[in-house]
Amino acid sequence: MTVAMRAPTRAFLAASALSSLGNGLTFPVGALYLVRVRGLPLAAASALFVAMAIAGAVASLGSGGAMDRGGPRRFVVLGMVSDAVGLGLFAVASSPGMVIAAGIAIGAGNGLFFTGLTPVLVRLEAGIALERAFSVRNWLVNLGNTAGALIGGTLVALAGETALTPAYLANAATSLGLAATLAAIPMRTAQRGGPGDGARVPDASGPATGRTRQRWSPALIAVAAANALVLVFGMAMFEAVVPYLFVRDRAGAVPLAHVVIGASTVAIALGQLPVGRWSERRGKARVLIAHAAIWAAAAGIGAAAVRAEGAALWGFGAVYGVVFGAGECLYAAGLQPLVIRVVPAAQLARFNGVLSASYSVALAIGPALGFALAREVSPYAFWAAVAAAMAAASALWAWVAWSER
Repeated sequence: MTVAMRAPTRAFLAASALSSLGNGLTFPVGALYLVRVRGLPLAAASALFVAMAIAGAVASLGSGGAMDRGGPRRFVVLGMVSDAVGLGLFAVASSPGMVIAAGIAIGAGNGLFFTGLTPVLVRLEAGIALERAFSVRNWLVNLGNTAGALIGGTLVALAGETALTPAYLANAATSLGLAATLAAIPMRTAQRGGPGDGARVPDASGPATGRTRQRWSPALIAVAAANALVLVFGMAMFEAVVPYLFVRDRAGAVPLAHVVIGASTVAIALGQLPVGRWSERRGKARVLIAHAAIWAAAAGIGAAAVRAEGAALWGFGAVYGVVFGAGECLYAAGLQPLVIRVVPAAQLARFNGVLSASYSVALAIGPALGFALAREVSPYAFWAAVAAAMAAASALWAWVAWSER
């Protein structure tokens, strides 16, 4: 059976991919830009990430109820405008205060965007086409980030570090482009008096007034807890701690960090769409069980690499990246379709606000926890903790699968 996404969905995903390309231009070099181009102290970079995390969590938790009542579109548009303002401030920052203001604007924008992203897609697609939209978006985001990083690196190599200032402004422009696209595209027709922005709310959840109190069923608690484990011990660790553990104090091994990340990106580029189609006819909780099991296996690869040297070490790093990327494909294909299934439509934005805030918190505490385990205990303790967290997440997903029956 052929499944085609609607033209408005394709336009939104294309604008998202362009925004991801803009992020790729600048994301890896934020601290370097502040110190080497803007002449600010390294502490300003720390302040930026703290401000982003706090503002993102506050915006995520504070906006969900309003999105459930009035629809998500205006809030997501506002979030992208806020992101653009923050990037513009960051590009010309001349003091730590401007950096903090930029972090607040960017963090708040991200919080609004990720809280409203799933409700927006629900208003664009339904059924298998909706599930496919999540996989296609993750695929495009990774391609955009990779292309942006390559373009950004080339610009700096050719024009010097001052080329980063227009790169940040270009990134701001892509955020404005995404905001304009979302503001212009038509949403599906409202059903049964659902919320604004052209929402079409599934009948099973009743009228989506958004005025009901958030109901935390055992299944919702299990989803939130499992996702928190995945974010803290998976996503947050992968972005900061894992590259360090593969490199550590080994001479000449710094490029291995790029190999790990690059192998993961290649795996997602090649695997996301096939994995997404494979998952479309399967229970999403079971898809997430497979995801957690794969990341637990990746932790075993990391533990095997602790004492490896030479070609074996580089091989372990490449294999780890591929396995982690394969797991991320399952996570992207399974999480939000499961959320849509188990969360009442009238509470969808509020629940996604909790998930979005969890990501901000995970980025704040995950790296610190991971480095403490690796340095103060041992690298083996780090990998054991990751494997245990994935086992716990798998058990929670299994409970959700059982409760759905």
